[in-house]
Amino acid sequence: MLSFFFILICNWLELLPTELNHDVHLLPAPTADTNLTYALAAVTMVSVWTYGIRQKGVKGYFKHFTEPFPVLLPLNILEELIKPITLALRLFGNIFAGGIMLALIGLIPLYAMWAPNILWKAFDAVIGVIQAFIFALLTVLYFAMAGAGHEEHELHEEYEEEQREKKAAEKAGEAAPVPAH
Repeated sequence: MLSFFFILICNWLELLPTELNHDVHLLPAPTADTNLTYALAAVTMVSVWTYGIRQKGVKGYFKHFTEPFPVLLPLNILEELIKPITLALRLFGNIFAGGIMLALIGLIPLYAMWAPNILWKAFDAVIGVIQAFIFALLTVLYFAMAGAGHEEHELHEEYEEEQREKKAAEKAGEAAPVPAH
């Protein structure tokens, strides 16, 4: 929740009218810089890995890299290493593109600039909310995947086995002749 609001405020800083002239913008969006987005992604992924190890133990956490098949180990490791990069670049790219569009709108003559500027800033505000939500949602999903075990799958298999036994017992009860009194 805190990361959502932090990213949202960082995204919205660029919407404040703080331009001294066309060359100097005092408050560009911090998330339009790769340094912040990579730092956020790195902290998120280290936290996810720590959580996963605490939930499953070291052996249990690293065992999930070989599941469902040990031959997928390199791909699973690659996936874990790419997650922070994609998390960072997704946020950076979308917010940076919004800043570029604001700069391009600034090239429109003054008498016609007000309408596209207002519309784009409103659109950019919505994009800021969506990007903050996506970052927070992916963070929650990464935590859920890191802490999830196969207990749910095993419980489902046990339930199905019980249901099969129950149906078999019912069929056996129907097939048996009823004793006469």
